[in-house]
Amino acid sequence: DGERGRAAEIAMKVLVKLGEAYNAERMIRVRSAHLVSCVYNVVYDAGIDIGERMVKLKARFKVPTTLCTGSVPLEEPGMFHVPKDWVEKQFRLGKLYELMGAIPIWSCIPYWHVNVPRFGENIAWGESNCVSYVNSVIGARTNRYSSYVELCAAITGRVPEMGLHVSENRKGQVLVKLKDLELKRFTERDYGLLGYALGLAVVNEIPVITGIPKCVTKNQLRVMGAAAASSGAIALYHVVGVTPEAHTLERAFHNDKPEEKIEIGKRELKEAYDELCTATEENVDLVALGCPHYSIEQIAKVASLLEGKKVHPNTELWIFTDVISAYLAKRMGYYDIIKVAGGKVMIGSCAMNGPTFVCGFKTVVTDSAKTAHYVPMQAKAGAFYTDLKECIEIAIRGKLR
Repeated sequence: DGERGRAAEIAMKVLVKLGEAYNAERMIRVRSAHLVSCVYNVVYDAGIDIGERMVKLKARFKVPTTLCTGSVPLEEPGMFHVPKDWVEKQFRLGKLYELMGAIPIWSCIPYWHVNVPRFGENIAWGESNCVSYVNSVIGARTNRYSSYVELCAAITGRVPEMGLHVSENRKGQVLVKLKDLELKRFTERDYGLLGYALGLAVVNEIPVITGIPKCVTKNQLRVMGAAAASSGAIALYHVVGVTPEAHTLERAFHNDKPEEKIEIGKRELKEAYDELCTATEENVDLVALGCPHYSIEQIAKVASLLEGKKVHPNTELWIFTDVISAYLAKRMGYYDIIKVAGGKVMIGSCAMNGPTFVCGFKTVVTDSAKTAHYVPMQAKAGAFYTDLKECIEIAIRGKLR
């Protein structure tokens, strides 16, 4: 009713309409937000208009709110061929959100540091890999919130009780059995393929996966989830014996029977690989690493593989990370090793969020299934998907083979 200001009134009206559309019975409090409304290539000029209006109405975030990966690097954007008008508009948009109280981490892995939800907490997050990870691996609760809905949630600290905020809606729907796969030998590349195959098969339902070993790492899970959220729209998955809502098969399905059973094996992984590898030219223009954003551990691996070597003069090597990991990389010497070798660290952004289509790239190599999925659309180029070690080898020789 405007008692807490016009901005909160507008935000609550939007959320009420959303709740009515989904027959939600009440509003619930959220403990944090993560925004994609701050990303220029998501909202464009209309997003700046909305941000300016909210600032004029004195909008302030009620809960801790982090900003997702921007459309331009925070440092030396010209080094990455970003047009000046994109730089100006993204910085302008980002400043508006900072004035509302956002934490400018500019990252798609806020769950790695700064904005780490707890099991069972209700939150309002955007960005598909973020949603997948916090729902599945941590067991927090969020829907795949779109631009402005998460903004309204950040301003009010509330969302309608609907979708994945409701316990009943979090039960598994599809039983996924992994067939004839040497899972204990799986690398991050393999988990990316598995996630991509999973998204193609399940699309937007909740899969319950059996067979993944308990030694699977957090990074392997986030790689799998990011890929599944790209080829499909999976916002929550359960891994029996690994993720917190799937200690047993029965618990994952809430003691109910699966609606469907499927198998994923070598054939499905090969189909996923073939779909991700669209490159037709041998010369490599760009090697893109860090989607989701690289952690400090991953940056350290890049530095160790590059030390004493040189990136081919006709090939660009970009590593994407957030402000905190970049700060640590500089303090720990990794940043300088990468720079001396000819690599570039893109801070607070990534190639698929920026106007990479202006670069004229024809072949992009990546260790990210998500990046490989978006390269033909965002960069207007062919993609080649492989592991980190081969990515670095390709960057050095400048050719696929």
